[in-house]
Amino acid sequence: MTNSNERLNRIEQIQESNARAIAALTQITVANSKAIAANSKAIATNLETIAANSEAIANLTENINNLTQDVSRTLARSAILGDIILDMQHNRQREETSREAIMQKLDQILEKLDEQ
Repeated sequence: MTNSNERLNRIEQIQESNARAIAALTQITVANSKAIAANSKAIATNLETIAANSEAIANLTENINNLTQDVSRTLARSAILGDIILDMQHNRQREETSREAIMQKLDQILEKLDEQ
């Protein structure tokens, strides 16, 4: 009988040990479930942030493209205006040269008239 009692005691010890292990595993499982839930919320928040950032990046890209087009148009207009200004300067110089030549011829004509 002693052997039977020892076996029963040993079985009871194993059952108690298993119960403690199951309780500990249950606590760990609950803690892990809470951590998973928290991580899921964090992931959802991060996904929302990523979506918002993606939209902001798309808007920024559009703004940069618009700015690039504006700068290109401005540079093109500036180049055209620069060419116009150069043409006007050349025309002014030709007019001054022509005016000076006309004035010299006029002076010559007036001198000849004064001589007569």
